[in-house]
Amino acid sequence: ALQKAMQPGFDVDVLNCSFSGTGNKPLIEDEIANLTAFGRNRFGNNLGVIIVCSSGNNNTSDEATPMYPAAYE
Repeated sequence: ALQKAMQPGFDVDVLNCSFSGTGNKPLIEDEIANLTAFGRNRFGNNLGVIIVCSSGNNNTSDEATPMYPAAYE
């Protein structure tokens, strides 16, 4: 789904990632980095995509247990 958002014809401005977990997934991190840098292209300019990620509702500290993909930069 993250890769599909970058395909021509999908005019994605904001992407909601309503999934989360405690495991770091480098493939998902790379796709999110690509979307934020190169996701939208308007008149030859890469504008990126705004990505919103859930971090869970279990009342835990993000420092003790980071929730991904919300913990990515």
